[in-house]
Amino acid sequence: MNENKPRDARDTIDLFDGCSRPLLAIFGETDHDIPLEHVGESKHRLTALGKAHEVYAGAGHAFFNDRRPQSYDAGAAAVARTRLRGDFAAHLRRQV
Repeated sequence: MNENKPRDARDTIDLFDGCSRPLLAIFGETDHDIPLEHVGESKHRLTALGKAHEVYAGAGHAFFNDRRPQSYDAGAAAVARTRLRGDFAAHLRRQV
């Protein structure tokens, strides 16, 4: 990505191709910061690459951020948090 231009959703989609590690992409269905066609393209690309992804119905941008009451969605965040913890447990290990 060129750091001198605004970040575009397509730049992020293109990054998926080079990701060799486990990935869990979490999207809010009503996130207006990412156009739905880019979410659809992301889901397609992630599926083709065997990467995990989820779209949370009714959730908007930053639905996971409990410090932003205008966007926080406690129900969606709880489900996403459980999924994220499971993903961490499956793919991360403690350094001893």
